[in-house]
Amino acid sequence: MGLSVVASDGSKTPPYFFNANVKVNTFVYNMVLRYHVLAWLKSAFPRENFVFTQDWAHVLEGAAFQEGEHGYLLAFILT
Repeated sequence: MGLSVVASDGSKTPPYFFNANVKVNTFVYNMVLRYHVLAWLKSAFPRENFVFTQDWAHVLEGAAFQEGEHGYLLAFILT
């Protein structure tokens, strides 16, 4: 499985590929967002504000997300 992000100006992240033996749970997904996607956003748009949205992903169906831990993503983006 892979992940890539496309910005409104057409720029995009290099693709990130998950290892075949890794279960992509909420923790793994958040780490990729933090260390791959957020790092790219800060380097591609150093002086601009950005809004991160996504289409529905299976990781968002998990119990942790449903119980309110989705604020964790906002916490590390805002800091």
